[in-house]
Amino acid sequence: FAYDKKHSTRNVPVLDNPATGQTIIVRRNSASGEYFYTNPKDNYDKGNIINLASRHYNLDLSTRSGWDDLHKKLSDRLGNVYFTKHEVIQPHRFKQLEQGSESLVKYFNLKPLTDTSYLENERKIDKATIEAPEFAGKILNKPFNDTKAGISGTNTVFPLENEKGIIAISTRNTDWNSMVGEKQDGIWVSNINPAVKPKEMVILESPINALSYHQLHPPKNEFDRVYIATCGNASATQPLTIQKLINKLQPEKLILSNDNDPAGIRHNINMMSKLHMPQQPVTGISVAIGSSKFRNTLYVEVKPELPTSPTPPVEQIKLRIGDVLNRRLHNEGDQATLSTITSRDDITQIRADFPNQRPLLIRAENLTKELRQSGASIEIKRSMNKDWNDDLKEKQARLLSQKQSAPTLNHQPVLVQPQRNQPGVPSLPTPVKPAIPKSITQPMPDRSAGEDTRRKTKLKP
Repeated sequence: FAYDKKHSTRNVPVLDNPATGQTIIVRRNSASGEYFYTNPKDNYDKGNIINLASRHYNLDLSTRSGWDDLHKKLSDRLGNVYFTKHEVIQPHRFKQLEQGSESLVKYFNLKPLTDTSYLENERKIDKATIEAPEFAGKILNKPFNDTKAGISGTNTVFPLENEKGIIAISTRNTDWNSMVGEKQDGIWVSNINPAVKPKEMVILESPINALSYHQLHPPKNEFDRVYIATCGNASATQPLTIQKLINKLQPEKLILSNDNDPAGIRHNINMMSKLHMPQQPVTGISVAIGSSKFRNTLYVEVKPELPTSPTPPVEQIKLRIGDVLNRRLHNEGDQATLSTITSRDDITQIRADFPNQRPLLIRAENLTKELRQSGASIEIKRSMNKDWNDDLKEKQARLLSQKQSAPTLNHQPVLVQPQRNQPGVPSLPTPVKPAIPKSITQPMPDRSAGEDTRRKTKLKP
């Protein structure tokens, strides 16, 4: 990249890459001090130095080798610090956190879950779900006291963990959703029983959706299912932690169950490209998707053919992308436009730009599943409403309405008999016992004796 003096300012440098035509604008986050970049020509091309380097060098950060290559590339730029042993100095204020999750619990002032009113009353999650073995210790409380606003209470907390323990917390309450700490590679994950191999691993956007999914679709046996929540859009490193769990637990199926909206579909596409199931073939194809207000851009990178898994020719892949996205679309404005870029490392990127419409996003989702050859090992499961908690609340409201409208049958009807011979009440006539016909009281004739039992009819003259 070269410094663009004409368009740069003192605090916001603009860099141009003459070889690729790429332009990036660099800014600094005043709160965290971290530098980040954006590409005015590509809404998907943005992030920190990790994102920039991984895209520039075409690195797959869903693998450990991809991260190793990234460290080496950046180390060359910084004077081979990757191969130099340095003294590690921890900031003093974080020293207490090195002891692990117990220190984090104390640091964040987390308490055992005793107040479940938010989950039960507002989210309609029942006690049985909250107290299920899968979630024991995975939901906590955090008291708060805002003296300026004059309010206090208890938040519901979901801890995010990586291999070393808790690194951040997601706090929830009425009209309150906040992340305390940087989630980085941390995820919220349900309890895992080492003695039970899980049949399913379900990835959702929030722990509340995980609880709702569990209540709506309970597993057959305890610990048959592992729930993972990214607490919003997945970070660059969260898929690494998820992949480690997949490699360790070897689940039979991975279920992507993100929100039922355009952002959730894009989340599924990116996750499918970054995660790999044990029984899934290794392909040289990776997929990512970005978006603007009215358009989506699907990025399909085709690496040189792998010896273990032959990769189809680039033109064949490009034709397939166009065929799927543009099928039965006759209006040119609705069709996807495709372009191809080949880097010096023989990595080809196919870009498909198409309108931000739900049917086309679902086509792109199915196309990703096909290109990544995930087969039956990865399943997309969507809620009826925006998310699983909306489905749960709708179901609970329907059950309550049915219960309230059902007739009450818990008592016997009482018959009130009128009182006789009371002052002011007219007397009712005493019922007369009907006379029993004589023929009924007489004994039946003996037919065996040959008596004629036929009725004799008297004819009128």
